[in-house]
Amino acid sequence: MVRSGLALVLAVLVIAGITSGILFANEVRADARLRLTGQAETMIISLTDRLIEQGDLTTADVERLAPPGTEVVLKDSTGAVVARTGPVLAEQVMSVDVQGPGDLSATVSADKAPVDHRVRRAWNVIIGIAAAIATLAAVAALLQARQLSRPLDRLARAAVQIGAGDAGVVAPRSGLVEVDAIAEALEDSGQRVADLMAAERQFSANASHQLRSPLTAIAISLELIADSADPVVRGEATEALTQVAGLDDRINELLKLARTGRVAATAHADVAALVTRHAHAIAPQFHRAGRQLTVVAPPVVEADVTPSALTQSLEILLDNALVHGSGDVEVRVSIEDSGGVEIAVRDQGHINTAGTTGTPANHDHRSHGLGLLLATTLLRADGGRVELVPTAPTTFVIRLPDQRCGPDAGRASGPHLLPHERGVGTGEHHDDTANQRGNLPPREHEALGQRKRARQGQ
Repeated sequence: MVRSGLALVLAVLVIAGITSGILFANEVRADARLRLTGQAETMIISLTDRLIEQGDLTTADVERLAPPGTEVVLKDSTGAVVARTGPVLAEQVMSVDVQGPGDLSATVSADKAPVDHRVRRAWNVIIGIAAAIATLAAVAALLQARQLSRPLDRLARAAVQIGAGDAGVVAPRSGLVEVDAIAEALEDSGQRVADLMAAERQFSANASHQLRSPLTAIAISLELIADSADPVVRGEATEALTQVAGLDDRINELLKLARTGRVAATAHADVAALVTRHAHAIAPQFHRAGRQLTVVAPPVVEADVTPSALTQSLEILLDNALVHGSGDVEVRVSIEDSGGVEIAVRDQGHINTAGTTGTPANHDHRSHGLGLLLATTLLRADGGRVELVPTAPTTFVIRLPDQRCGPDAGRASGPHLLPHERGVGTGEHHDDTANQRGNLPPREHEALGQRKRARQGQ
């Protein structure tokens, strides 16, 4: 707005200056011609009187009566030159023709340089005045812009503080009606956001409390079952306890995600090891469904990620493949040409119009769109995303941005069958308790150990 106002002032100055300069130049030239004409008329009247008195005119008479610095050509009624003074030595001249009261006429020429000098001087004055006005206008515009920008800057800083969660910030008032109206609206919006955040935190706390109560009851029951003498029952109970402990951690992480936008701090981790370990933990579910879970990964794929966010997203995709997919499932970890990390989860199902996977004979109508949305939200803080590859078989891909990779990252090992999958379909049974404990995250392993020691103490 200030720039447009300054541009308008400059345009007005240019137009007014040019118009004034042209008018003044024409007036100066007309005034000079008028003065020269008056001098010429006075001269020819005097020469006519001299001719009447003397009956003859000489060049000396003309030079004596001619205006200073001019050239005069005197003619009679027939147009013959009666007398002529010396020529005006100038590049440009200004000439006027006058007719005397008798038969005499004269052409008077004068140097045009003095007139042009006055015109140039007038143009310089006009340009100087315009420049001074433009400078004053620019200074006034800058002062006005600073006067307007200061309250807006303070308002912007207040908006940033409110956006950072400081709802107690009072937007400064400046005395400008429009800016003060924005400040008042900003304060109201900040208060509403603070109220919504408080309500969300309260709801999250209540929801987590309501979830933890039945989880605690389930964990107590499972701990009693885990004391069974039957190794099969003991193994299933231990696995269920592990899932309960993991679910409790998930609740804490989702609460933190709702409040801070992250589930945990970013760490430099081995993605291949994380994926393999988590696939081992989920493999019994595929084993019970009579399906195989295969992992193909390089020995080392190092990346800056949030481990819990990555494992939760992978768990969502594997659960999607287990519930909505069919056939065997392959998890492949690879490094893209761009340097990013790709984790592909591929099953043998097909993509239907709802965006889920399944077969005509074995399709679960439970929606998992919220789960995929949650996976995308969890990865967003690390710059990652979840994509559905439009190919058969059905493939969901977790893509992580360009990462620093280990020296062996480009060399992938062949596919290997997870221990839970060996002998699937042959009726052979495996006690997976030891393997489960060996592949648990440290926190869940420690929780199981504490519960086991507590039972032994009883």
